[in-house]
Amino acid sequence: MQWRLAVDGKAVEVRMAYDGVVGYLSVGPENVGGTRGGMQGSKVVMGIFDPDANIYSGAAWHNYIGPTGVSEHVIHATQSSFRHWKQAHNVTSLIVSSMAV
Repeated sequence: MQWRLAVDGKAVEVRMAYDGVVGYLSVGPENVGGTRGGMQGSKVVMGIFDPDANIYSGAAWHNYIGPTGVSEHVIHATQSSFRHWKQAHNVTSLIVSSMAV
């Protein structure tokens, strides 16, 4: 992972690289006081790669992440399973984002 403050000093630029097969990558700060080591209740930015949305989607896939892209989420305060916090925020603070594999 590589990060730096943007030139304006108001944003953080983050780049993550993984050498292998990837379905999703996420990054976020610790939720101080949150359970599970500060994970629960924390805000994360998640990049998703789905090479074929026609295979793993629909109502039968309750943990389906979503199409390729980047979105913001908040991990549920008491339930860490993705199905409890998979809905992305409608309002985002992301300026520019992409998921490239």
